[in-house]
Amino acid sequence: MKTRRLVLSMAAVIAGAATVVLVPAQAQAGTADCDAYLRPDVYKQVYSLSVSGRTVKLMNGAALNFSYTNVDGGQSGDLVWIDRSRNGIPNSLPKYPSTAQVNGEGGWKQCGPFKIEWWTTDGRITDLVMNWNTTQQRHYATRACIRPNGGGVTCGSWYVDRT
Repeated sequence: MKTRRLVLSMAAVIAGAATVVLVPAQAQAGTADCDAYLRPDVYKQVYSLSVSGRTVKLMNGAALNFSYTNVDGGQSGDLVWIDRSRNGIPNSLPKYPSTAQVNGEGGWKQCGPFKIEWWTTDGRITDLVMNWNTTQQRHYATRACIRPNGGGVTCGSWYVDRT
């Protein structure tokens, strides 16, 4: 009960113009390369892409520096995940680096995949990855990915939050 009260209090303090999201633990596989599973924050959409009738969004936290993937209109059996660069991305690279540039900086890790089940087809989210390490002063590249049931893998652009 105390934990719930603390989370709700933190969410109320953080609340602003954007939506406050409490990201729940929904891990089914691949969580070893995730950085967190519950962080209340002010999350904003970085981009969205349409894949086989699904809307895949990269969501970025403003205060605690975590990101996740959100899927609306998913179907049972879809797989969704978020990728994050293993190393910090230097400021010399663009805000939207290429896969080759991310690979050249040490590659990436995959948080997920998380399987969409019949009860999670709308608003399915992944666990979290860190997009900015304040201690080490490193910005990481992140991207949202999906493999629709019976389809191929589609990932959005890499994104580095330098705000």
